[in-house]
Amino acid sequence: MKHALVTGGLGFIGSAFTRLLLQYGIKTTIIDNYSYASDESRVNVQDTNLTIKSGNICNADIYESLSDDIDSIFHFAAETHVDRSIRNPSIFLESNILGTHSVLEYAKTINKRVVIVSTDEVYGSAADEKHFTEMDILNPSSPYSASKASSDLLALAYHTTFNTDVVITRCSNNYGEYQTIEKLIPLSIYNILHELPIPIYGDGKQQRDWIHIKDHCKGILYAYNYGTSGEIYNIGTGIETPNIELLQLLARELNKDAKFDYITDRLGHDVRYAIDSSKLMDLGWKPFYDLQQGISEIAYWYKNNIEWLERNKLKNKEWLEQQYGQ
Repeated sequence: MKHALVTGGLGFIGSAFTRLLLQYGIKTTIIDNYSYASDESRVNVQDTNLTIKSGNICNADIYESLSDDIDSIFHFAAETHVDRSIRNPSIFLESNILGTHSVLEYAKTINKRVVIVSTDEVYGSAADEKHFTEMDILNPSSPYSASKASSDLLALAYHTTFNTDVVITRCSNNYGEYQTIEKLIPLSIYNILHELPIPIYGDGKQQRDWIHIKDHCKGILYAYNYGTSGEIYNIGTGIETPNIELLQLLARELNKDAKFDYITDRLGHDVRYAIDSSKLMDLGWKPFYDLQQGISEIAYWYKNNIEWLERNKLKNKEWLEQQYGQ
């Protein structure tokens, strides 16, 4: 890999992956639509190996402007917030399905490997003791997860029909630095530091497998480098934690008391996400961070970068006001 295309490279996960590529000296081009979830401060815009193109991945013209030497594609660009997908599904269908179609068409044209970065939410809620493997049926519960499942199926169809070199990764819940404040962990850190109650759905006992973003990004590289075309690879730790326990852990790391605001549960809320990542581990990948270590690290980062979180909160608020008048 000498020149990678990263869609959504100014988002939370895409930017972390971009930082990893640049750390390895890999030339990287980002396509990003500069939505509320994008932020240039997540990457070093002065890096001579980095090119950023502003545009919508659904627009075929953006691909015509790309360098001829791109040899790898990593597709992160997506609408991701479940609550907003319930409020306005159409945006998610356009970005996550039609956007993926455009990326697949580009991959087919240049005949290079494309990694489709997906989510464990496509499997739906896991029964007790069940850990989903890549062979399990898809059972998405929200418009968001349904759009990602559709994206995955479209990618597999391109592999079967056109022999497009496709690899799909499905990751568990991410956490790390520079995460958008609409997500559970940065929002909770912000509220804890400001002694505000943390909004929590239902009884807060929903279980999630939390993986550090650095472990996720290295897993994506493993899938790209060693994965088989047309295959799917789960990326997770295999350990689930109830949301309320996670928030209590955050509060302890910040030396604060956690105050909870129990709110009506989300529509179609999955109780438990759990995946088996042994297929990727067989390729040599394994997570480095345990949850205690990871939470301790990012609690410290957000506490010392509260200005970034404040700016992100304001940006998010302004976008919501424009979209929904609130």
